[in-house]
Amino acid sequence: LIGRGWGVPRLGLLAGLAFLLHPATLNLNMVDFHPDAVAGTAFLFAVLGAERRDWRLILGGALVVLAAKENFSVTVTFFGVWLIARRMPRIGGVLLALGIAWFAASTPTFLC
Repeated sequence: LIGRGWGVPRLGLLAGLAFLLHPATLNLNMVDFHPDAVAGTAFLFAVLGAERRDWRLILGGALVVLAAKENFSVTVTFFGVWLIARRMPRIGGVLLALGIAWFAASTPTFLC
């Protein structure tokens, strides 16, 4: 996405390498497993799906984000709002409803 936006395709590769080689990302993956690392990558795939207007990629990325951690339902909810604002109301509404439903179901279950 970065490479397309700036017109330099290799810039996206450089940004991906910088993300993967950043010390915080390395420690996040090497010392302990944290689902936050998976959620970040899945969310970027969902954003890529929004750019390509591919609902399967959006939904798949959002489901992985929801499975990673219970409080990421807020992120998925507002991603749905963003998709509605980008004139993708069908999938945006699905993510909005899915995020609210997951928040309502997971908050009492996991946090209490």
